[in-house]
Amino acid sequence: MELLTLSDQTVTINGKTIPKIYGGFGAGQPAILAKQIAELHGRELFKINQLINSNLDWYEEGIDIINLAILPEYSQIYRNFLLNFYSNDALNASKYIYLLSQQGYALLCRDLKSDLAKQTYKEMIRKYFKMEEIQQHLNITIDQTSGKLSKLLVEITNQFELCKKMAETAGLTGNHAILSASMAVKHFLGYDPLELLGQKQLTCEVQEIHLAPTAIGKKFELSAQKVNKLLEKVGLQESFRDAKDKKCWKPTEKGKAFSVLKDTNKKHKDGRAVQQLMWLESVIPILKESENQSEFIF
Repeated sequence: MELLTLSDQTVTINGKTIPKIYGGFGAGQPAILAKQIAELHGRELFKINQLINSNLDWYEEGIDIINLAILPEYSQIYRNFLLNFYSNDALNASKYIYLLSQQGYALLCRDLKSDLAKQTYKEMIRKYFKMEEIQQHLNITIDQTSGKLSKLLVEITNQFELCKKMAETAGLTGNHAILSASMAVKHFLGYDPLELLGQKQLTCEVQEIHLAPTAIGKKFELSAQKVNKLLEKVGLQESFRDAKDKKCWKPTEKGKAFSVLKDTNKKHKDGRAVQQLMWLESVIPILKESENQSEFIF
């Protein structure tokens, strides 16, 4: 565990001023005590500790949270540091002295559930968890800040990769995922990765229209049912039976490159969207070249 340092920087949130703590989860990484969180959110410390303890399985030790009170080296290394926040008697009586990372703080705010918690969380992300190097403008000379600039670029890169993964998890792909991640990094850190790279616009990705079997059928003067059979014949899809023994279609490994599963405006009884298998326009030449096509034209 990295040593904790108390910065001479302070942050004011909701009219309350707290000093910034660095370390614990990594050199130069901001961290915050549960005691500070209690003060900012207007909660009693024991209630914050109860909330953490009741959801402790959500927190990863050393990544999201550290209980300083149970560390073997606690009394030697951290006691003097914690006297900035606790009285000597309070330290002796404390079973839980939680230190949280940015991610741990986000997990805790999920459970606080109040408008104040939401607003405080946003302010903390913008002010407290901003790296010290990122708060400084890039108009300082390179020879003075080459190390700081490197740390800044590493932080921007790490945040961009994380935000891009979040975008992809949400279903965004390609340029949409890149642009969303870049906007998120600018929101949190104040710098747009694409602008730093001199890329104010991205090359448009090749777009293809998604076609349902009915739309494909109109191009061949075939019914949707016959188009599905044709797609099966050329090895792009295969049938299966759902829980109600209804015949459904899914793409084969070959067909995945030409298909996309899209939500429709219809819903199942449990509220899930009904999905439909759609096909890219590039599937048309494959169907036209099929030797079996003639079998489906009447």
